[in-house]
This record gives sequence, structure tokens and C-alpha cells, in this order.
Amino acid sequence: MGSIVVRGKITGNLIAKDKIEIKSKTELFGDIRAAKLVIEEGVTFVGKSEVNPNKVSPTAAPTSGAQPSAASRIVEPAKPALPRPVSA
Repeated sequence: MGSIVVRGKITGNLIAKDKIEIKSKTELFGDIRAAKLVIEEGVTFVGKSEVNPNKVSPTAAPTSGAQPSAASRIVEPAKPALPRPVSA
């Protein structure tokens, strides 16, 4: 993944070759790794981050996470189910 823009409530790890941008009011529970990181005010982020703009090799590779793919994308949560009518 080149760049990722995150909105909504996300649970899981994110990896981007270039940039991860976390938008305001996002709740992100997971680890992130990217060359650049942008976090707007009002974000809840619980996890570890690895930001490495100069691509310096870490002493130990991260243990797990999503694998990058070819293009940029926006990650948004699934839409909630509509309430069902209550029968009398």
C-alpha cells in the first residue's frame, strides 16, 4: 500500500510504504508502520507506531501486520446494520 487514509473505527494493523494519515475522530486499535505519519487532533490511537522516513533498517523486524499492496486507498469502517422493527 502506498498511502492510507483512515476514518472511523478500525481494529487491525496497517502498513504503508509512504504515508498513513489518521483523520479526526478516528478510533484506531492496532500497530502502524509507514515512512510518514499524520495524526489529526481528536484521534484515539492504541498501538505501536514505526515511522521511518529515511528507511533506516530496524534492529528487529516487526512481528505481524497487514502486507502492503499496490495502490493508495481509504479505509473506512463497515456500515452498521439498520435496526429491525419490533413486532407487537
